[in-house]
Amino acid sequence: MHYKRQPSTLLKRRLSSEGGFALVAAILACVILFALAMLVIQLSTQDLRFSAKMLGNEKALSAAETGIHDTIERINLAPNTWSDNPMSVEVTDFAFDTANAGGSVYTIVFRALPPGADAYLPMAGLAMGGTQSWGQRRNDYTVTGRHATYDTSVAVDVAFGFGPIDISTMYR
Repeated sequence: MHYKRQPSTLLKRRLSSEGGFALVAAILACVILFALAMLVIQLSTQDLRFSAKMLGNEKALSAAETGIHDTIERINLAPNTWSDNPMSVEVTDFAFDTANAGGSVYTIVFRALPPGADAYLPMAGLAMGGTQSWGQRRNDYTVTGRHATYDTSVAVDVAFGFGPIDISTMYR
């Protein structure tokens, strides 16, 4: 005869109370590990984006600096006409050094002085006496450097003075 053994009641109780705990603990551990992995990925990609933006800003600033030097060079080429008629030619999206700074361009824009601003700035120490006074002609420019790859731009406002020139109000 075949005798079937019945499990004890203590074993039944233990098995029924621990029925799904291992599955719940495994799922909870997987969720925690997945959240931790997502946090690490998000922090590392955020750091990469920040580094790329900083590199783009540096390249755009380098382009703006090159634009300022180009403005000075253009002014030095025709200094005699610059005092009466400032360089008002706009340079738009001028690419430079394409081998090393590919994607960098700069723009030079002459800005008219705001109403009430003094176009002539006095120069201390050049007074000759009497009614004659000397100063500089002020011209303002905005030089904007951009880098297309990183989609960054930097705008720099610069003012140049040409002088000394006679700024007295006396007619000659």
